[in-house]
Amino acid sequence: MSKAVAEKLISLQRYFLWSKENGRNGILLVKWEVVMAPKKAGGLGIGDAVIWNTALLFNWWWRFSKEDCPLWKKVVCSCNNLNSNEMLCSQPVPTRRGPWKDICQLQISEPHVREKIIRGLYMDVGNGRTVQFWEDIWLPHGVLKELFSRLFSVSNLKGSVIGNCEFWDGLEWI
Repeated sequence: MSKAVAEKLISLQRYFLWSKENGRNGILLVKWEVVMAPKKAGGLGIGDAVIWNTALLFNWWWRFSKEDCPLWKKVVCSCNNLNSNEMLCSQPVPTRRGPWKDICQLQISEPHVREKIIRGLYMDVGNGRTVQFWEDIWLPHGVLKELFSRLFSVSNLKGSVIGNCEFWDGLEWI
């Protein structure tokens, strides 16, 4: 949801709580921050619409990376030119307006919180035949071709999947 929609929603919530029957403004008996606060903290537990929206968007972002390929994911990928085998953070933002553009552009106001969330995600490599070694985010620190650009520039395996970049050395898988 856009900032304007969130502000309108908050405005409607405030109007509902503090307006009189005839539509006039009533007396503000308590601060809005107290109304939004959790019930355990003495508030009404309404919460912040922007935070709720961010949490819901992130839930879809997480489901996209975790669920194999259900019908909803196929439809979303088809409509927005997304690759179902890649994480959203490594794909270009859809050009069409709509919820998936917001999900791909998910902005969390605190950069350290965003980094913790992304670090907590991982890509299941499986047999290594669908995840690209250099281009996909399969390690917590990011895309390897960006982290090790000089090594990438001399690599003979630029388009390889992880399954092709390993070998047996005696009894050890390298």
